[in-house]
Amino acid sequence: MKDPVNDWERRLAERPPIRSGFTSDLERKVRERIRMRETKRRFPFRAAAAVLSIVLLFGGGWWFRDDLKQILQQDHADDALSSLANDPLKDEGDLILKVQDYKYSNFMSDIGRPFVLRHPSVEFSLSTPPDTDQDKLLEWIDKEQPDVLRLTPHQFQELAGQGKLKALDAFASKDGVKLDSMYEPVVKTIRQLGGGELYGFAPIFSTEAIIVNKKLFEKYNIELPKDGITVEELLQTAMRFNGTGVAGLTTSTGRNGFGLFNQLGDMSGLRTLSPDGSRLTLDTPAWNSLWNKVTEGLTAGWIIDNVLDWSKYPNGLSMEKMSKLDAFAQGKAAMSINAYSYGNQLMQYQVDPSDVDWMAVVPGSVDTSVGFYLDTIYAINAKTTQEKAAWELVKFAAGPEYAKKLIGKTGSEPVYMEQTLLASLPAEQWKAFYPPNLDPEQIVASIKRGFDNKELPKIQSEIYKSGSLTMKAVLEGKLKTDKALGSVEEKVQSGNPALQKGASQ
Repeated sequence: MKDPVNDWERRLAERPPIRSGFTSDLERKVRERIRMRETKRRFPFRAAAAVLSIVLLFGGGWWFRDDLKQILQQDHADDALSSLANDPLKDEGDLILKVQDYKYSNFMSDIGRPFVLRHPSVEFSLSTPPDTDQDKLLEWIDKEQPDVLRLTPHQFQELAGQGKLKALDAFASKDGVKLDSMYEPVVKTIRQLGGGELYGFAPIFSTEAIIVNKKLFEKYNIELPKDGITVEELLQTAMRFNGTGVAGLTTSTGRNGFGLFNQLGDMSGLRTLSPDGSRLTLDTPAWNSLWNKVTEGLTAGWIIDNVLDWSKYPNGLSMEKMSKLDAFAQGKAAMSINAYSYGNQLMQYQVDPSDVDWMAVVPGSVDTSVGFYLDTIYAINAKTTQEKAAWELVKFAAGPEYAKKLIGKTGSEPVYMEQTLLASLPAEQWKAFYPPNLDPEQIVASIKRGFDNKELPKIQSEIYKSGSLTMKAVLEGKLKTDKALGSVEEKVQSGNPALQKGASQ
């Protein structure tokens, strides 16, 4: 007599998979098999067999290896079957969901394929706008009518204001979506961008914190910094390492000495341009005072510039070689202002824990939007004809399944932050990246500043370039410190005649 489970697997494999990996006939058979779950306690091997059969249905099953590895474990097999059995789209028939894509997108590997594994009747049609210009994006949406939009915060704000997006509160309430399990400042920011309504979800975000090597503080008997440390207190703490042979503060990923100076200024609430963008405001007493402290630290060595010159490494660097060039990872600097992704980088370095035992604290920034970055917001086109499937995708992107894949494995912070998901990580290494004082109004104002002045990116780039060269000249003794910021303003203003030079205040 043939084994019924093995025979069922054989029959499922008789026809090649199509579309998302399932034929309609095979999908029906899988679902019929799942409906027999009431016998699973007497025949636990059948649950695993059903999941294994799902694997056979995917021509590119290796794409799903992380999801499959998880659901094939004994503790997760029933969850996988339950996911399919309770699929809210199972009675909708074959669906083609049109999703806005980007040129360099990881949508299918990050979101799309895991979603299809749980909703096998869905196929994705990905379409990329030809231009990021707001007017052209609107034209593209009107023409292509994607069901799900993946938007920058500015694009999201514009489309929400024009009534182009579906409000999601009713959907969330009906499905019992735990909005209180999402990082509240991000949800509030999205609401503010939508004029008070919730028109989208963001799966990930990024913040910066002060990463601290506890070993060095203990070694030199210096009190550990606490949450809310101000820029002035941060520099004073870094200065206490003067003469120890290690730096108190190092420049962070991608920032040179001027970049650190600019970052500290932003945290202090200083601006390089006036609110209307018409006047340079760098050569002021507050900026000059900060300049003197940072250049003093760089000269004395209690601040070090640790930015890599990538032109020296045209073929890139291995993680092992990068770790050896990283002052903080090598125990040569006590603090670094960095993103959560850097913590993940430290774990990948696998440095000797005797050198680095790190924690993170929340900076007491005057402007809490500094270092905050919101990448993609998922929203539903108000004119979609696939409302149910579009909602399921948006909900999945910001839900616990995707968040589980992010925790401790990538450099991104999931917006969905239920405590059980974060329990596997040391609290002192992740809590600072979810600061409770993040102000949505400041974030929205920062987004507005970035797009109201179209020349801002160009001017900021010129300030950074000129400032970096000027700081180098000061540190080499070729330029007096008190002339430095005036020199930067002079150079930037000469290339932008419409800009006024700022007067000292």
